[in-house]
Amino acid sequence: MSYIEWKNWNENEFGKHTVIENSYYELEIMPFLNPTVSSPRVLEIGFGNGAFLGWCLGKSVHYIGIEAIPILRDRAQRKSVDVFSDINDLDFEIFKNSFDLIVAFNVIEHIEQKDLPEFFLKIRSLLKSAAYFIARFPNGDSPFGRMNQHGDLTHVTTLGRHKLFQLAMMAEFEVIRVAAPKLLLQRGLMKKIKRMAGNILRFCIEKPIRFLYFDNQEVVFSADYIAVLKKNDHS
Repeated sequence: MSYIEWKNWNENEFGKHTVIENSYYELEIMPFLNPTVSSPRVLEIGFGNGAFLGWCLGKSVHYIGIEAIPILRDRAQRKSVDVFSDINDLDFEIFKNSFDLIVAFNVIEHIEQKDLPEFFLKIRSLLKSAAYFIARFPNGDSPFGRMNQHGDLTHVTTLGRHKLFQLAMMAEFEVIRVAAPKLLLQRGLMKKIKRMAGNILRFCIEKPIRFLYFDNQEVVFSADYIAVLKKNDHS
């Protein structure tokens, strides 16, 4: 069985995103797209079956994608998307300081830890000043992140809050946010009530654990982390 088959990435679903994914991108990504740029340039690293790619194509966004799997690159090219197989395939003389946003959803856990500092430096070099890098990855600080981390043989690096801050410091990024992904209030009264009740219960459980074991540090226990890093003018 291939990786694409295991992930159930069907060709007829390529470039499509659900209502929930659309709302997620609106919450997590839209605030970091520069509204003063008519067609912001966005780079996605590891676009998979193209959910975010499809969202970008529905916006006035100049999207470029990186994906290691040839079949997925072929699917993207059929949608007239510029694609590359690896970040190192980009011509850094052309693309240096050119992106308004770079995203990597569930990608950096696939990169060997020893290679991450250089990877973050390359991301930084590609971004415009005051632009953002957004990464989502399994939460290595949480026991509830273990299923995501260990659910894929290609995951080779476990990352938590402190490692992320260390990588950001090495690449001279400002850390805007390292937190749980934003939770959506789903449609329907009962679903909204259940989600709100779950949020309250989660808060009541997490707060004493932080106090008892982590000296009130900003540790969260979600399955994933979302990190937002900013390239400042001086960097």
